[in-house]
Amino acid sequence: MELVRDSKWLQFQLTPILQEIQIDSESTLQWCPDFINKEETNSLFDHLMKELNFEHTQITMYGKPIHLPRLQSWFADEGIVVKELFQKQKQHVWTSPMQMLKAQLEKQLNVKFDYCLVNLYRDGNDYINFHADNEAKDIIASITLGATRKFLVRHLRCFGKNLTRKRKQLTNPEKKDYEFSLTNGSLIVMSGATQQYWKHSVPKEKHVKTPRLNLTFRTL
Repeated sequence: MELVRDSKWLQFQLTPILQEIQIDSESTLQWCPDFINKEETNSLFDHLMKELNFEHTQITMYGKPIHLPRLQSWFADEGIVVKELFQKQKQHVWTSPMQMLKAQLEKQLNVKFDYCLVNLYRDGNDYINFHADNEAKDIIASITLGATRKFLVRHLRCFGKNLTRKRKQLTNPEKKDYEFSLTNGSLIVMSGATQQYWKHSVPKEKHVKTPRLNLTFRTL
């Protein structure tokens, strides 16, 4: 499908857009299952698969080198440095469709994003374990393109934790476990203290045979 590179190419649903879920007194999830329409998601998916070089990032865990169970790339302005990223490759400069997507997100959420980490889950064997994004500030906006995958959010108390990394007492929400089905074109936003009090994951799903791109817009 040809990309139409003009101001009408990405027409997002702006109002109403997000269902807001207050998961504890300091942490919020916002959710929209159809932020981008299906025709545009297909075009954007094809565009990114063509434009990006995906790296099979290697990290050291318990003294041994391992490859992450997914591929990665990223977008940012020239000169942006993100020390927390494991990738060796230089950032890709924002393409026109990505600039438009970034601008719409910034308008909707009233925040300035500095970079976008792109994860490629090749099929249901690729995954990410429960974690919190240590480098994240107040907000992460996550868009799914392609295959539907589960997204799990669990409070630190589910892992036997009593204190956060900053030695603050944990919140004690009534519900401590959430599951979302991240469909093609969906948007989920984690904000407030979500990264302090909660972990999230995309588990393996062996029945999933097609790829998924996850675009996570972040601040420095």
